[in-house]
Amino acid sequence: NLSSRARVGTGNNVMIAGVYVQDSTRAVVRAIGPTLANYGIQGALANPMLELYNAQGSLMASNDDWGTDGAAAEIQRLGLQPANGSESAILPTLNPGPYTVIVRGFNNTTGIGMAELYALEDAKYPRIFAAWANASAIPQEDATTTLARHDLVWMAPDVFGWWWTNPQDHTVWDYRSENLEFISSPAPAHSIPTLRSLNPNIKILAVLQHFSLAGDQLPESHPWWIKANGQRVQPVGFLQGWFLLNQTGSNLPGTIKDHIKKQALAVMQTGQFDGIFLDHYWPLQDAMGYGSYTQNDLQTIINDIRAALPNALIVVNANENTLPTSIINKINGVFMESGTMTTANQWTMVKNALIYNEASSHGGIPSQQPRANCLETTGPRDDPRMRATTCLSLIFSNGYALFSDVGNHEHSWYPFWSKLNLGRATSNSYSMGNAFARDFQNGTAVWNPLGSQVTVTFSQMRTRQSDGTRAQTFTLQANYGDIYTY
Repeated sequence: NLSSRARVGTGNNVMIAGVYVQDSTRAVVRAIGPTLANYGIQGALANPMLELYNAQGSLMASNDDWGTDGAAAEIQRLGLQPANGSESAILPTLNPGPYTVIVRGFNNTTGIGMAELYALEDAKYPRIFAAWANASAIPQEDATTTLARHDLVWMAPDVFGWWWTNPQDHTVWDYRSENLEFISSPAPAHSIPTLRSLNPNIKILAVLQHFSLAGDQLPESHPWWIKANGQRVQPVGFLQGWFLLNQTGSNLPGTIKDHIKKQALAVMQTGQFDGIFLDHYWPLQDAMGYGSYTQNDLQTIINDIRAALPNALIVVNANENTLPTSIINKINGVFMESGTMTTANQWTMVKNALIYNEASSHGGIPSQQPRANCLETTGPRDDPRMRATTCLSLIFSNGYALFSDVGNHEHSWYPFWSKLNLGRATSNSYSMGNAFARDFQNGTAVWNPLGSQVTVTFSQMRTRQSDGTRAQTFTLQANYGDIYTY
């Protein structure tokens, strides 16, 4: 946390405070003035204004009167709202690096002011995500409480009550719209304020449809469809009645590339979402013979969105494919929709892709921070495979894991996820004999990718979380993972 008090002048004599953030975090940043008088400070700044700049000198956020900020309700829920309505506060996500906080007086007034920064505790490890679907119903627990168990969620914005509407007649769910409107009746499936009150660390992404769309959402003659012999093209293996969107060509106004960028802007302007999710960000069409769909077309979409939204989380679905440097460095993470893995080679391929996606730079260019890679594997209910997926994610990323055992990304909620709080990572991944491991404040995650069991030995007694066994030496079966706490 940071607290700095000084006289606030005008021009070059405004208050300037620097701070370096070591780990990605959300933080409440405040500019305090009138409240200082309660502590005997004479000449307190009557109406402080707040500005936050990143290392490049770009303005990230500003505020005058904290109650007008888009995150005011959440700041108040956290109990970090300033005591005086004329004081300022913001709630940004800060990636590692230096920042500058500037406090100035409204209308160039002067006085004693104070800049404060309160870093919020990030989500515990392991971190579990939800992709479109919630966990299966948990007895005596409502669906929103269950969803709040997850640390990252992506769903269509209308699930949270935000609808693409026609601003002229307020027609609900018009894909062509770039106007996102909150509609409270009928009540949305999940309330974002409620989710954040239940889990202050949850990251909520809005899904944008840029790859395919239900056929009734656009006129059949609309130029955004891909056509073959005059007919819309249905992607192989996808839902019936869905057709491919045409992302080729320019990004001028009126094109689908420009449309997706404007929808992304609308999402973030609500002040409710942490970012966006784009499905199938890889040239699937070329592989299946659907027609023109190039990497450059996809790259243009990402470049335009990132230029317009430098601080939004962007997660894309690339499965275990390796994205080029020009794309991976512009996004925060990859949805690794890895399916059911049955061989050591499959697990190794996913491990290598996760390491690549998590790297802090590619081609000498820093990656977008924070990293938010999401690893999902699937299969029937299987505790060992769930633990292997969870531990693989823990060891080779600072991201999120999911084992889907119901279908279409729906999943059981495993007690293994709930009872653990590993704290922060205290090491990078390392070899432990023939297995891989990573240390955390409260224990060690271990994953065995080999075809035979391995022996895991610690210098002190540990508790194996899968069954509660207390020992120093354990055996770990092939393609198993487990967590050993102090």
